[in-house]
Amino acid sequence: MLRDLLKTLQSYIRMDRILLCLFVCCVAFSSRVADATFAVKDLNVTDITTSSATIIWSLPSSTENITEYQLSYRTATVKIADTNTTSYALTGLDHWTMYNPCVTSVLIDDTTEQSCIVFTTKYDPGNYYALAAAGVAGSLLLILVLSMICDARMEAKLAAKREKIAPANEKVDTI
Repeated sequence: MLRDLLKTLQSYIRMDRILLCLFVCCVAFSSRVADATFAVKDLNVTDITTSSATIIWSLPSSTENITEYQLSYRTATVKIADTNTTSYALTGLDHWTMYNPCVTSVLIDDTTEQSCIVFTTKYDPGNYYALAAAGVAGSLLLILVLSMICDARMEAKLAAKREKIAPANEKVDTI
């Protein structure tokens, strides 16, 4: 029985060594992959207006295997062939809208690495949709207030009529 227990223990120890070796190999491999990143760095957004913004980035540590960048936002994708480009101007954006642009590095072997950022365009107070919505809301509020005033006046008139009618129906006792 002791011999069986020792064999089982040895098999676990071997398994632990194998797992440890696998772990060390995975860590070594992942650190090599992390060192050779082709994703753009320091992705940022500048010059944000109601309808435009400029996306800027720093070049990756290595650009030799990059064939192009692809900038995607909403449903649009723009291909940028110059791998030394570090900015792109987005135009025709909607005001007060959140965007999530991504810059993707496309490598020679068609693999990709991506960096993304979120920003919101500025609010346009002169936007006619906002003015129309405010006008509709103001009109509805005015109608509500006027209807409440009319209801109150009608109630007051009815109450006054009831007061005038009630004494006429009462019998007055004479002595």
